[in-house]
Parts: sequence; structure tokens; C-alpha cells
Amino acid sequence: MHTLPNAPEETTGRPGASMQSIAAVVMAGGAGSRMGGVNKPLLRRSGITLLGGILDAINDTFGTALWHTVVVGPQSLDQELSARSNTTRVQESPVLAGPAAAAACATESLANRAQEAGTQPDVVALLAADFVDPSQALTRMRHEIERHPGRLVVPRDSQGYPQWLMSAVPYAQLLDRVAEERAASAAEHSGKDPFVGQSLRWILGADTAVFVDLPASASDATQDIDSPEDARHFGIDLP
Repeated sequence: MHTLPNAPEETTGRPGASMQSIAAVVMAGGAGSRMGGVNKPLLRRSGITLLGGILDAINDTFGTALWHTVVVGPQSLDQELSARSNTTRVQESPVLAGPAAAAACATESLANRAQEAGTQPDVVALLAADFVDPSQALTRMRHEIERHPGRLVVPRDSQGYPQWLMSAVPYAQLLDRVAEERAASAAEHSGKDPFVGQSLRWILGADTAVFVDLPASASDATQDIDSPEDARHFGIDLP
């Protein structure tokens, strides 16, 4: 796999350290079936959409290290994204093909952008669009990304469960994984998309992960919204 130069390095404030460039991928395409089919990323909390909240947290946390953001989701998100710079929306095909398909679609979008730009990110952060308040967890993840360069980093919540939709993976590793699966599928002449119905755990290669524990306060704030009861509990406005 041909790789491009990484983005210019910047200091982190730690002597002798360099800041890795980070591409963010926001998964915003779920069906919301347990919420009656509502478009969860566009639900509002304190006047701000959940999608807007995660995008703000990404910008605030990664700052100048943010290489680009890709939002994977439907066209109905375009108005919310219209004022966002350095952000691209894509959608997996077929629609609702699952998190691995969404991650593959976003990775290929990043690869196209990298080819045009002549640089590539070091890391891809894979994030859900319906976190309540991800800022503290993202700050912790940025620290862990710098502590474990070149490794898949997966946080665990206060109950010890891996949070794959708050993980960070080396860009080159993810790009190679996507390319390998595409090539294997083409060689089989099956006509099937290898990513449809697959999990993030599968595409990321869980056996290589470094697991890090989130503090309880950060873990609670990254609970996603799966039911009207969840929404009411976290003060989210329902249509």
C-alpha cells in the first residue's frame, strides 16, 4: 500500500514529544429503531444537536491536530453540517449496512482526500454521533493516543465494557485492512460487500487493542441514546 507523508508535526507541550494528526469519523447513520425511527444525531440537548455537540468537542479537543472530519450519515444532516469547515459527509452503501461498512466508507473518503492533499493523518478516531457529553472522554483519548503511538486504543466504560465507538486506530492500519478486505472480496468474485453487517471490533482487529479505562464521570457522559427513556434522563428534547 502506497502511503503519503504525514501532516507536519507540532509540539504537544511535552518536551521532545510531537502531536499526531487525527482524522475524526463520526458515525451518524443508525436507524434509531428503538427511538421510533427518529434521526438521533439531530436531537437537541440545551439547544444544541447531539451531532453539533460531538463536532464541537472534536474541534475543541484536537485543535490544530485535527486533520479532517468525516460524518457518515444521511443527506438530512447536510443543513447541520453546512456551516462546518473541514468536514465531509458520506454514506455507506447499502444504507444501514452497519458500523464496519460505515468505517470503510469513511476510510476510503479519507484516502481520496489524502491523495489530493499529499498528506495523510496518523490516527483515525471513530466516534458515535449520539454521545451526551463526550468532551472529557475525548480529552482522555487524546492523551492515550499520544501515550500509545501506532496502536489501536479502545476505552472501557466504568463497567469494563469496550467502547468501540470511542476508539482510535492508526490510519495506515485501517486503510490496509479496508484494502485487504476489498481485494479478497474481488478475488472471490462473490459480488458481496465484505463489510456489510460486520462490527467495528471485526474491522479494527480487537486482538491488537490497548484497552484503557475511562473514569466514571467520562464514562457516564459517553452513554449513547437508545430509547426515549435515555433521552429524558439526559435532558434531550424529543420531537
